[in-house]
Amino acid sequence: MKKTWLLAAGLVLAVPVHAGAANDDVSGHYFEVEIRDLEEAGIMNGYGNGQFKPDQNVTRAEFAAFVSRSLSLSKGEATFTDVSEEHPLYNEVGAAAEAGIVRGIGDDLFDPKRFITREEMAVMLDRAVQYKDIDPEAAELTFLDKDDILYPLNVRHTVALGIVAGGKDGMFRPKDSATRGQAATFIHRMLEAIAVAELPEPEEPITPPEEPVTPEEELPDPPETSSDAYRTATFDSEGQPQFSDEVNSWEEALELLGDKDADVLYKGDQIVWIADGLAVSKGLTYIYREEEDDVALGGQQVTYVAPGTEMKLLESGQERVHVMLQGLKGSVNASDIALLPTELIPGQSYYKERDGFLWHYIYVNNKYEAYLYGEAPSFFDEGEQIQSWDGATFEDETYRQYFSYMPLRSTTSYSAEELDEYVASQRPDSPLIGLGEFFKDAEETYDVNALYLLAHAIHESAWGFSQIAQEKNNLYGLRAYDVNPGENALAFPSVEANIDFAAKYISENYLTDAEGTYYNGGYLGNKNGGMNVVYASDPYWGQKIAGYMYRADKVMGEKDIHQLDMISQ
Repeated sequence: MKKTWLLAAGLVLAVPVHAGAANDDVSGHYFEVEIRDLEEAGIMNGYGNGQFKPDQNVTRAEFAAFVSRSLSLSKGEATFTDVSEEHPLYNEVGAAAEAGIVRGIGDDLFDPKRFITREEMAVMLDRAVQYKDIDPEAAELTFLDKDDILYPLNVRHTVALGIVAGGKDGMFRPKDSATRGQAATFIHRMLEAIAVAELPEPEEPITPPEEPVTPEEELPDPPETSSDAYRTATFDSEGQPQFSDEVNSWEEALELLGDKDADVLYKGDQIVWIADGLAVSKGLTYIYREEEDDVALGGQQVTYVAPGTEMKLLESGQERVHVMLQGLKGSVNASDIALLPTELIPGQSYYKERDGFLWHYIYVNNKYEAYLYGEAPSFFDEGEQIQSWDGATFEDETYRQYFSYMPLRSTTSYSAEELDEYVASQRPDSPLIGLGEFFKDAEETYDVNALYLLAHAIHESAWGFSQIAQEKNNLYGLRAYDVNPGENALAFPSVEANIDFAAKYISENYLTDAEGTYYNGGYLGNKNGGMNVVYASDPYWGQKIAGYMYRADKVMGEKDIHQLDMISQ
């Protein structure tokens, strides 16, 4: 699944097999998803009888053990005088100590029973990330209580990675004890950040039919100024910025914006406000509900997106930026995104008609990548390219791709033999040839469309040639979600067993509308509805699989397209 560990695919991003139980103390809890994922992965354990105690404080030894398990560290020997060999977490604490993640509190003591604070968690998480040879950036701290933080650099690193955050009230509360639920969330985010940083290059890059020209013009640098000073800028007819005088506070900067018809507000050399333009994720970025907020963690997470994702800017703010992605409106932490004013946008994603097909050109990492999405709408002229924020609305016209919104609880018109013949026609040496009967068996058993299961396998396993598919019979990258995806991905005795397992998991967890599942609609969709909301950090994961379905249906005679009513988003 090439996931970044919980939900992701195409980046990456978890596939725990669980469904919430109504009589436990996790169902409906704010941190339910994170808790269940870590419990399923064996990182955090409950107390039996449905008790996880998510609101109970965490000790230093417990958190060290959680981190040790999350990184799959080898057992170690704790040298702290207050952690004896009889201590139940002796090996985990020792492993974390040998890795340099925990260092004690002086005089060979660790104080294992003391509740861990939020800033101490940040220290361990930062060291864990650096243990994985990741050199994090240091975000600027804007917390009102930042002067109370004893380990500011560690907190700056974990803020930059999106692992820890403050509340809407601007407080970080570094000395507060952390709960088990909060610990689950922080470790969850750490694993996501590590997975994103370790993503390999795509195994099957799709070559666009045409290479767009990437602009080579360098963006203008602001004049030198102090790192904390604000100044506005307007762009002249040639796109060159004209800067104002400096002010020293956000409030003064807002007044300056009110007095001047500014395009951009800089803080030091960083753009912190724009009148119009794009918000682009710098790393794995969480999108929060606009109408809800949590003091400790800054709001309920709706979804998350991969680095380099373009989002439509709705409103800039000091702590939060309001954005829209694929029809979903929410807010993101200002430190998680880069603001690009219209005048400085080097390139932007778009859809293009070519030979009757609709291609999506994604601008990411200063280059264009493309994939076939589906059939070109009739209102596209030959070779025309149009930008769209949701893949369906193109200026004044709307067209939804059938396979993006087709109910996945449906039956394909194609037989097992036809599915095999299609794969053979596209990749004569593909290991997927001969698996048609197993896709069809899974369709009948679990009520999950066989053409979708094939397309999903093609996308995730690169037609069956990925390393995980080859070595572990795992076509869907199941549980390839943490820092060692190749080692931690589930191994199956056969690809048949893998197809059966995947179909059952998807049916129960993504296509079943019940408490404790990831259901957001029984279709592929995007970040505003469907599996893609929480299954993948790649906002175009669903569209890419829909493209594979469209391509297969086109080759095999168009027996499926437009045969059912699409699910309305």
